[in-house]
Amino acid sequence: MMETMIPVFLQMLVLFLLIGIGYLGGKTRVMTVEGNKSLSKLVNCITNPCNILYSSLCGEHLLRNGEVLTLLGLSVAMYVFLIAAAQLIPKLLKVPQEQAGQYKFMMIYSNVGFMGIPVVTAVFGPDAVFCVSVIIMVFYMFLFTHGIYLICGGKGGFDWKSLITPMTVSSAVSIVSYLCRFQVSGVLQDTLNMLRNVTTPCAMLIIGCALSAIPFKSVFSNWRLYVVSFLKLLVIPCIIYLCLRGIVSNPVMLGVIVVIMAMPIASSFTMLTAQYDKDQSLAAASVFITTLLSVITIPLLAGVLNAG
Repeated sequence: MMETMIPVFLQMLVLFLLIGIGYLGGKTRVMTVEGNKSLSKLVNCITNPCNILYSSLCGEHLLRNGEVLTLLGLSVAMYVFLIAAAQLIPKLLKVPQEQAGQYKFMMIYSNVGFMGIPVVTAVFGPDAVFCVSVIIMVFYMFLFTHGIYLICGGKGGFDWKSLITPMTVSSAVSIVSYLCRFQVSGVLQDTLNMLRNVTTPCAMLIIGCALSAIPFKSVFSNWRLYVVSFLKLLVIPCIIYLCLRGIVSNPVMLGVIVVIMAMPIASSFTMLTAQYDKDQSLAAASVFITTLLSVITIPLLAGVLNAG
C-alpha cells in the first residue's frame, strides 16, 4: 500500500506546489483576476480539449467499446446517486435555508476538468484521460442543469446552449473516434501533445491564483466544511469503490471513477455563485479546504485501490 501511496503523494505534492506558486502569483499581483479569466479560457477552450482528444486519437485504447458505454451509464448513475445522497446534507449539518442549495452542490460536483485530468494523468498515465472525457460529458450535462438549479434556487433561467462547450464537444468527438478506432499521427499528434502538456501547470496556477483572493479566517472557521470534506473526499469515493469493484473488472476504469469522485469541489462553484449573486465566500472557502485536503486523501485512496 505504501509503495503506491508515496509516488502518488509526491505527484500530488508537485501539483500542490504549482497551486502554491499560483497563490503567490495572485498575492504579488503577478497574476490578476483578469489574467486568470483569460488563462481559464485557454485551459477550458484549448488545452483541456486537446488533452481529451489526444487520449482517444493518439493514446492506447485501454477500454473495449462495451466498457465505454458501461462507463457512460455508470457516470449517469453516479450523479443520480450523488444528487439523492446530497438531499440529506442540509438537515445533517443544520444548514441555513439560504445555503442549502450550495451545500448540496458541494457534495455533487467535483473539479473534474481543472484538477481531475492532471491528477488522473499523474496517477494512471495520459491514456486514462479518455475515461475522464466520458465522465466530463455527463458532468456538464448535470452541472448546467441541476447544478444551476441548486445555486439559484430554481429561479434562474437556463440556456441549453451552455451545454455546448469546447470540453463537451471534444469529449463527444473523443468518444465517437474512440468507438470507431480512429487515430492520428505525425504533425497533428505532435501538435495535440504539445498543447496538452500545457494543461497541468496552467490549471494548477489558475486554482492557486483564485484561492489567493480568499480571506483565511473565512476558510478555516466553518466547521461544516470539514464534515463536507470528509464525506466528499473519503466516504463517498469509498462507497462507490465498494459498490463498483464487483461490477467493473477493468482496474483503470474503476480507478479513474473513484479518483474523479474524490476530487475537490468544482472551481466553477465560485463562478456560478458570483453569477447568481449567492454566498461567494462560502463557495471559495469550500474549494480551498477540499483542494488542500485532497493532497492527503487522494494518495490514501490510491493505496486502497492498489490494495484492493
